Formats: sequence, C-alpha cells, structure tokens
Amino acid sequence: ADRMVAAAAKSSKVFRVFENYIFYPPLMLARHLIDEGLIGEPTSMRIKFISGSGGWAVPESAWAWRSSEHKQGFGMQTFDHGHHMWSVARYLMGELECVSSWIDSVDGVIDCPAIIMWKYKGAPKYGVCDYSHCTELTIPSDYYANDEWFEVTGSRGIIMVNRCTGKIVGGPAVRLFNAGSWTDYDIDSDWAAGFKGAAGNFIDAILGRAAPALSAEEGREILRIDLAIQASARQKKEIRLSEFVDTGA
Repeated sequence: ADRMVAAAAKSSKVFRVFENYIFYPPLMLARHLIDEGLIGEPTSMRIKFISGSGGWAVPESAWAWRSSEHKQGFGMQTFDHGHHMWSVARYLMGELECVSSWIDSVDGVIDCPAIIMWKYKGAPKYGVCDYSHCTELTIPSDYYANDEWFEVTGSRGIIMVNRCTGKIVGGPAVRLFNAGSWTDYDIDSDWAAGFKGAAGNFIDAILGRAAPALSAEEGREILRIDLAIQASARQKKEIRLSEFVDTGA
C-alpha cells in the first residue's frame, strides 16, 4: 500500500480507491444532516450487518478471490465487506484512534458472528459494528444476500439509515429524531446509486472538478483499520492505529 501511495504521488494521473458506500444517497444525506448540526455533536455510531440466503446469483469466478482472502486469514465479511463499513465510519464521524474486535465462525468459512468496536480521535466518541449470518433466513435483496443499517447518535438527535444492500427494513430510508419528533426522508435507496455516484466522482476528479474519493492516503488508512481489526481478533487485545504496523500491507 505504501508503494502504491508513493507511486500515485509521483504520477500526474488521477489515483482513486473505489468506494461506493460513501456515495450511497441515504448515507450522503446522513452526512449532510450531521454537518448541518441537526443532531448536535455526534457521540456514537452503530452499524448492523446481516447476511443469509437469497439475492442475485454470484458466479464461481466472483467467489474465487474471496476464497483466496479467506485462505490468507482475512474474512469475507469483516475484512472484505469491512472496507465499506470502516469507510462509512470515517465518512460520518471522522478519524479512528483504536479498534477492538471479536471475530468467530460457525462453519469455519464465514467470519460471523463478530463484534467490532472503535474509538474516534480527539473526543469520547465510539462506534460498534455487529455482524450476523443467519443460515435459515432469506434476505430480501436485488443484489447480494445481505443488508446493513446505520445509526448515529448526537447530543440532541439521532439519525437512522434503514437499509443499504437489501430491503429488510421498510419505510423511509432515512429518519431523523430531534426536537421531540421524527422527520422522514424518502430518497433514492437503491444500492446501485452508490456505484453511480462513485463513478461520477472519478469523472469529476479527472476533469479537475472534485477530489478523488477515496484518495490513495484514505485508502491506505482504511486498509490499516481493516488489518488492525483482524489483528485485534487474533491477538485478543485493543489495537492503537498509530502504533499498528502490518508488513503484509
């Protein structure tokens, strides 16, 4: 990763690490509501990830590289899909300081159940992600057989993003609670919209209209978080990101 960042810095080309979740409209709206101060000072974040059966057909070739990651000791849920979750955690509430994780498996392949916790830099702000795999549950989804929802709590309000990849939770995609009442936002919650937004960002970056997201440095930091989470589970201890070095990265 360091070599890639260095090469990108020396090049005149635009380098970008693809990340669709930070361009998913409900999460972009959540970021806007936070920036507008509608929940006050954010203090905590919760992410729920759930997988099961159903969804679209995934060809064997698409599973091959995920299987390769598994053989190297990196889970398809907490590491591969985790890249998206930690990108969202940073996008909504800022830089992470340390992580702690418990990662288990009921079948020796899927890295669930798991609990990931983190502390943000500079203030008493925390986050947690709960991974569950339901062997007897069909996930309503046009895409992969999983879904995610997100909750950010602040000093005077709560934001809930009720769906992402799937369609488990009905109703409005985004809900805001403050001043004693709920405000609902019915916006585009098709998971594919995040890919369109990410592609648009790359085009804008090439044309000089926007900074590429994720940048090379941001991508490296997400990888650091991902690897530190795996190390925390193996070593059974909290990992401070500023002190973490993984020679495989």
